[in-house]
Amino acid sequence: MKKTRIILRSAPLFVTLAASLLAGCASTASLEGESLTDIRRNPAPGLDTEDKRFSDVHSQVAAGNNDNLRKMTSDNMRFWLTDYPSRMSPYPSSR
Repeated sequence: MKKTRIILRSAPLFVTLAASLLAGCASTASLEGESLTDIRRNPAPGLDTEDKRFSDVHSQVAAGNNDNLRKMTSDNMRFWLTDYPSRMSPYPSSR
């Protein structure tokens, strides 16, 4: 008798759970103006690479170019021997 009451009380819960599992999720693509072919063609429209947006890639390239230009300046100073003062002076230098 107790098992029957427990089953009858929990029946609406099981029916609601089963209905929600069978219903699934509705697509909102048609509401946002995107068709299924657009989504299939480009599933991640905001990404430029696998994991970065265009602005992230642009920032990374700009940081790399800045770093390379600063390194090129120090390489140029080493090539022309202007990175250290002359050691030929008999007086001590600041470096």
